[in-house]
Amino acid sequence: MGPSIAVNKSWLLNFLDFPAEKARSFRAQDSSMSPTIEEGNVCLIRVEKDMDLVSSGFEGIYLSKIDKTYQLRRFQKSPRNTVLVVTDNPFFMDWETPLDEFKEKIVILGKVFWAGGYI
Repeated sequence: MGPSIAVNKSWLLNFLDFPAEKARSFRAQDSSMSPTIEEGNVCLIRVEKDMDLVSSGFEGIYLSKIDKTYQLRRFQKSPRNTVLVVTDNPFFMDWETPLDEFKEKIVILGKVFWAGGYI
């Protein structure tokens, strides 16, 4: 999924509230989530098969696959029965898709639980 990253095992196990086998790394490929996550930052992702955003309340930043590319995005359910696909960087456009088409267009691979990079 992403670059290899070495972390202290005891830190990781104390930090996680889920099995360590579900943790993966991913390097941010663009500045779409800046200033929260900068291009090149390493993100630790909690991978879940068939992650359901509706039950999780859409909170957080997710690694998704949209149009064959991996993207970090926020998702918000709107009152119009659509899902808003949100970036933190105002230079990138947010867009929305009907809720019933969401799973056809977007694959949610996991939720970001840590990100870090150069200062």
